[in-house]
Amino acid sequence: MAPLVVEDWDAFNRQLQQAKNIGVTAVSTDVWWGKAEGGADQQFDWSYYDKVSGAIIATGLKWVPILSFLQCGGNVGDTCDIPIPHWIWKLLGGNKSYRHMYKSEQGKFSREVIALWSDDKAKSQYFEFIRDFSEWYNHALVEYGELMIALAVEALGDSFPGTSLGIKIPSVHWLMGSPDLPRAAEVTAGLNPISIDITNDRGWDNIDNAVCWSAYRGLTTLRVDDLEANGGLGFHRYQQLINDFKP
Repeated sequence: MAPLVVEDWDAFNRQLQQAKNIGVTAVSTDVWWGKAEGGADQQFDWSYYDKVSGAIIATGLKWVPILSFLQCGGNVGDTCDIPIPHWIWKLLGGNKSYRHMYKSEQGKFSREVIALWSDDKAKSQYFEFIRDFSEWYNHALVEYGELMIALAVEALGDSFPGTSLGIKIPSVHWLMGSPDLPRAAEVTAGLNPISIDITNDRGWDNIDNAVCWSAYRGLTTLRVDDLEANGGLGFHRYQQLINDFKP
C-alpha cells in the first residue's frame, strides 16, 4: 500500500525501487474522490493519479487503484487532509444535509463519508466518478500503447523492411452481455470505457484509433487467441479489426 498521499516524490520513487528489489509485484493506492472531483460536480482532475500511476509503472510494478469515497484525514495515523467533495452536501439537502451523516453518541455529525442509508441518493455521483475514472484509465492505456508502437517503429527503423508489428489484446470477454454488468471484465481491464453503448459494439474505438495512424496503417497486425480466432465471444469484432489492420 502506498502512502495515503504522495508528497515527497523522490522518497516515493526510492520506496518503489526497494519494493521491486525485494519481489513486490504491485502497489495499491487510494483514488480519493475529494482529490479528483473536489472542485465542482463533474469537474475531474486526474493529474495527480497520472503521476502516481506513472511512477509505479515506470518501476516495473503493477498499479492497483482503490476508489475511495471517504475523507482522507482526521483519523489516527493520517497525514493528509482531503475531505469528500464539499458540493455533495448541498446536493443532498443543503441545510438538512445532516440527515445523510453519521451522528456520534456525543451528538456530533460526521462529514467524513455519506451515511449508508443515503447511498441511493448519492449513487448517481458515485457512478459519475467511476465512469470518468474508467474513461481516464482507458485513455491512459491507449496512450501507453501508442507510445509502445512509436518506440517499436523507431527501433526497427529501416532494418527490417516489410516487418509487421503484433499487438496482443487479452481475452477478457466474460459477462459481455450481462444485463447487470455488461462488459465488466473489459472495462476493469481498461480495454473499454464504461460509457460505451454495448448495443453497437463500439467499445474498441479507442484501440482502433491507436493503430489507425496513417504512418502505421498496413504495418500493424492485431493478433488474438485461438479461442477468439475460432469464433469465440467477440470474434466478429476481432475479425473486423484484423481485416482493417492486417498488412
